[in-house]
Amino acid sequence: MKARGVKRLEAEVDAWAAETRIFLGACRRLIEYFGTARELKSWDRAIAAPLAWVPVVVAYVSSNGRGERALPPLRQGFAFRCSESTARVVSPLAEIVGGPVAEFVYTIRKVFPRAEQSRYIHPYGNFSVSFADAVTQPLWTTYRRLAPEHWKAVFPVRPANRGARRAAVGRAR
Repeated sequence: MKARGVKRLEAEVDAWAAETRIFLGACRRLIEYFGTARELKSWDRAIAAPLAWVPVVVAYVSSNGRGERALPPLRQGFAFRCSESTARVVSPLAEIVGGPVAEFVYTIRKVFPRAEQSRYIHPYGNFSVSFADAVTQPLWTTYRRLAPEHWKAVFPVRPANRGARRAAVGRAR
């Protein structure tokens, strides 16, 4: 392991954590201003699980006890629900947080031997999954036109389930 690479990694992870908190705080501020109290409550509930992973990612690559802690379980959180007007405001920032792979992942690949890399990347992967489940997936599934094109390519439009709709109509009678 290269000492300079480890220091760079720690700095990159700290920068990622700070940026993530800033962007998520900015989303909250925008929802406060443009959204409703109900949307703000939904945001706060949805973002709790992803935010809990940020200090785990930082701790996992810190110089004391690097990667030796047990990871907390990945828990199913709450999905963010909002109006289209609020989604339009939040979507670009959500894309920045949940879209590109963090730079420190590439540094991990350079600094650590291949056999050890996943141990350090795993907490970030859990953050990404948690954020996608809580914010980007519900946001872009509901308002598909706001989703980035690369997301649409990975998650194609699902055809309507006519059988389920017919069964629901039959039960309503």
